[in-house]
Amino acid sequence: MGMRFAVRLLVVAMLALPALTVAPGAAPPARAECGTAVPIDAALLQADTVFVGEVTDLTDRNREATMRVLEVWKGRDRPATVVVQGGSGEPTSFGPDDRTFQLGRTYLVLSDDTRSPFESDRCTATKLYTPIAGRAIPANLAAAVGVTKARAPLSAPGGDEAAAAGGLAILPIINVALVLVGLMAAGYMYRRLSSSRQRVPQRVPQPSPSQPKSDRNSPDALAKLSRRFSLSGMFGRSGLDASEKLRGKRQLRRAKGGKRD
Repeated sequence: MGMRFAVRLLVVAMLALPALTVAPGAAPPARAECGTAVPIDAALLQADTVFVGEVTDLTDRNREATMRVLEVWKGRDRPATVVVQGGSGEPTSFGPDDRTFQLGRTYLVLSDDTRSPFESDRCTATKLYTPIAGRAIPANLAAAVGVTKARAPLSAPGGDEAAAAGGLAILPIINVALVLVGLMAAGYMYRRLSSSRQRVPQRVPQPSPSQPKSDRNSPDALAKLSRRFSLSGMFGRSGLDASEKLRGKRQLRRAKGGKRD
């Protein structure tokens, strides 16, 4: 009886030993095994980034793909080109979870990363995908994504980067317009200044007290100068004076001669 009880106790302890090794409240594994099928709608809810991309280049034995982003379903806005890694990065061997991509094919990429490069191995729900016209999201997936229409990448027509590029393209036109406006304003100010100078009366310089009132170039001064240097001016007065003196001398001689007689 005691032997049977001991055997049973040993069997119960062996069965309970694995459960005792797991700490109470331990977190579940971060990712389910790749063999476990996860519904696409559940995967879309869990993924942080979802976009549609076309493979334009392959490296690392087709495990690293450069993709041209066609549509952004979930997460932040993406540039036109991103990198998706489907492998562990070991160049010598393939891991059991490594994913390979095909050049020129289009994929619906699901990843927990928020920036490029995006890790998306075989354990994710990434799959081949054919885009719908107008970037529409299939009706059975729209509820999981939260929108019915995907967004364009930043550098695609209609994207935010295209709008920014349009703004940059118009900058030279704005600069030329500003230069023309500046030239027109400068010309207008020059004309205003020229006209104001013409309207100001010219001040006549007044003679200083030390200078004579008459100007040497005035008509009166020129007339006086011409009379001074004319023959009548030079010899008229002196000739009259000489004749009067001579006449006086003759009269004086006559008077003296009459007295002698």
